[in-house]
Amino acid sequence: MLYIRADMNDTIATGHIMRCLAIAEAAKGLGEDTTFITADEIPGELIREKGYQNICLYTAWNRMEEELDPLERIIEEVGIPMLLIDSYYITKEYMKRLREKTKIVYIDDLHAGIWDCDTLINYAVYAKKFQYQKEYPKTKLFLGCQYAPLKKEFAEESFKKQIFKRVQNVLFLTGGTDPAGLSQKFVKSLIEQGEFSGIEFHVICGRYNRNVEVLKKIANQYSNIHIYQNVGQIEIFMKEADIAITAGGTTLYELAAFGVPIICYSMVDNQIDNAQWFAKEGMAVYAGDIRAPRFQIEDLFFELRHLVEDVELRTKLSENGRKNIDGKGAQRIAELLIGRVREDI
Repeated sequence: MLYIRADMNDTIATGHIMRCLAIAEAAKGLGEDTTFITADEIPGELIREKGYQNICLYTAWNRMEEELDPLERIIEEVGIPMLLIDSYYITKEYMKRLREKTKIVYIDDLHAGIWDCDTLINYAVYAKKFQYQKEYPKTKLFLGCQYAPLKKEFAEESFKKQIFKRVQNVLFLTGGTDPAGLSQKFVKSLIEQGEFSGIEFHVICGRYNRNVEVLKKIANQYSNIHIYQNVGQIEIFMKEADIAITAGGTTLYELAAFGVPIICYSMVDNQIDNAQWFAKEGMAVYAGDIRAPRFQIEDLFFELRHLVEDVELRTKLSENGRKNIDGKGAQRIAELLIGRVREDI
């Protein structure tokens, strides 16, 4: 049995739970079941829907030291040999105390501190910019895009992305939340400009997007604008997309694994490095941080026009994405976790 400590809500969105579910899915394929440990009941429905157990601590997700006593009791009572932690709200005291009770694996894509753990995973494209080897001389390190924890569908080797001269489908995504209402701004501006009438626009809204009904009312008047919420098989839309416009989270890695030409933007601090480094590595075009005073919705359309017209650039972005990300990261993580459980590190 694997044990994963992660959370999900309208503030931290779905990313942590979704990537951990991908690891759990890969582990299940290797014969190992997974139990999730969460602060509250919000992620429970999704976790159980996917076929996994959920232990709820009934604590505050953003004050993790307060959960130490109940979590330590669970570790001792259940006999948890190893715990995978995926949260930005850990503290040094939290990690230190837990490591006295069990082996700790931490998914670190912020590099916000030096953590007391046995194994550290950073799958980010920018992981190379940090001095992990010097900072963690006694910790097992697994670094780079080959560990990006994606669902097994993104490792489909038989799928080959075709880059057509004429763009027919554009995918627009904001992730689990859309606090700035960017999807609504994008759709309104798309209608006002009226220059992309020959392209189908598919706008995917996350489960915490509060503007969905407004968007649907607007889109109902236009046959080439389609609004969806909380899509279960988003990979179907990604395969069909000639261009994707997305926030700089895990979705970048999913799109790159399929070779989709990407325009990306950042909407929170932890997406900036992702977006900038995807552009640096030639896997995306970066339109900027939507919170910046100078950012305008037109910045996205400027990049969209450019990419629609430049089939050569779209081809390069597609090739670079497939070259760097093969979609097998969850499988690699599951294999190392299961191996370490059996070795009792």
